[in-house]
Amino acid sequence: MSDVIEIDLRKVINTLLLKRLWIIGFSLFIGLIVFLYFILQPKMFEATAVITLTEPRSLLNFDSHYETVKTSPLTNKVAMDIAESQELAVYVFDAWSDPQKKPDQWYDFAKNNLIVAAGSDPKVVTLTVRLKSGEEAARLANLWAQRVVDRINVLYAGQDQDQLAFFESQVQDAGTNLEKAQNALLEFEGRNAERSLKVQLDALMQQQKDYLLRDQLIASLKRDANALLQEVDDLPGTASLPGDLQIRLLTLQLNQYLDLSQRSGASPFQYQLPLVNESQPVNAADFRSSIQGWLTSLDEQSAEINDLLKAYPQNLSQLQQQIEMLAEEKDQLTLELDIASETYSILNRKYQETSISSKDSGNVGSAKIAAQAFSYTSSGFLKKIVYSLLAFVGAAVLAATFVLFQDWWRRNSSSSEPS
Repeated sequence: MSDVIEIDLRKVINTLLLKRLWIIGFSLFIGLIVFLYFILQPKMFEATAVITLTEPRSLLNFDSHYETVKTSPLTNKVAMDIAESQELAVYVFDAWSDPQKKPDQWYDFAKNNLIVAAGSDPKVVTLTVRLKSGEEAARLANLWAQRVVDRINVLYAGQDQDQLAFFESQVQDAGTNLEKAQNALLEFEGRNAERSLKVQLDALMQQQKDYLLRDQLIASLKRDANALLQEVDDLPGTASLPGDLQIRLLTLQLNQYLDLSQRSGASPFQYQLPLVNESQPVNAADFRSSIQGWLTSLDEQSAEINDLLKAYPQNLSQLQQQIEMLAEEKDQLTLELDIASETYSILNRKYQETSISSKDSGNVGSAKIAAQAFSYTSSGFLKKIVYSLLAFVGAAVLAATFVLFQDWWRRNSSSSEPS
């Protein structure tokens, strides 16, 4: 038995011609059924909205603390995936005003009535809704397109109302913190005694300086007085002294009184030195007694000054600590005010930027509706003819195949019977 099947085209053609009426009749019958099926379908309306993806014409960046990141260009694949999502399908289905719809029919509705197609340009997407009502189809198509545009702009252009509300809340909190910082600084200034403490400190330091100078002057006067005392120590008590020694002693005493007068701020005064009378000389004993009495007075004054100076370091330290504490508190409050003010300014600028971005979709948006949907009748008569012709051709091929198979089966059956 040969594995090669020989086909006689003449027999095939003769067989088909013999059954031509049956083949043509069957094909016409199938084509007519298909045509009647499409003719009897209810009248449908289609509405198509067009979405375009564009790059923002401007990128808002009011404050350098917040960097505005430029995203990569979008393609219609993004818009198509979003438009075909189940969430948006349910959204359009819920917006469909058909009283006979059931909640579990949304999938069939999306499959049969919602059509997403890419445009001729990579940045164009068409959204088509097919319904029995043209107005309803147009309304749903526009709703669908608007929701897709909003979702793209929220995800890729920052047009998010939640983000706007977030920055608005942050601005309010920053304003409250700024007001608290201002009130805290004002309250501190009302009780700030730094200036008066500095005045007290300066006065105390000046007093300390005056006492130190007086103590130095007393030490100098004591040295000079002791020098005078040494000059008369070897003289007998009854010895008379020259008048210049008395004048030197009175001059030393006058230096002390002049210093006291200048430091006390009293008006200048006159001090008369007694003229030395040569006829009434002073003996050495009286002169030594006068110097020793004065030295005793100077020692008492020096001791008193030293007692006073002992308390100054502690008093000065306390005043300096109080002034430093007040200065640190003021610096801290000023720093907090500066930070609160800067934070409020930054957040307010970012809020203004976000507010403009959420409203100005034409400049900062990544997607927008290029054309609104309007309903039109999808009669599709030519399409129905094409489908009917395809059904006719398919039926003819099927019928011809059946005829050839039947003839081949009959021939094989007859050849296998014994003669």
